[in-house]
Amino acid sequence: HSYCIIFAWNSSMKSIIYQEILSVVESITEVPAQLILSHSKLREVVDARCLFFHYLCKKGFTKSQVSRITHHSRQCVTALENGFKIRCEQGGNIMSIFIKKIGSNVSG
Repeated sequence: HSYCIIFAWNSSMKSIIYQEILSVVESITEVPAQLILSHSKLREVVDARCLFFHYLCKKGFTKSQVSRITHHSRQCVTALENGFKIRCEQGGNIMSIFIKKIGSNVSG
């Protein structure tokens, strides 16, 4: 019985964390959540998606979990997470600003 309660709590907490990060990334990047979760290849959308995936992983989501809950392939999640630093460098000052603002707005 306690296992089921712990599992439900963890799933609920993950859902809250997911929604919080998505909301913060959407607000700061001004890219709508629908586009962040889409398969759009527009630069600003991919940048926002990269930030979203990065902060999910930073909060303890595995790449497989991110893949499953966002409906993106594990290869996509891995490529964006592994290329995060390079994408930030290529994105210039705006990515640095996004990272600082998202980091300060995502709890814990």
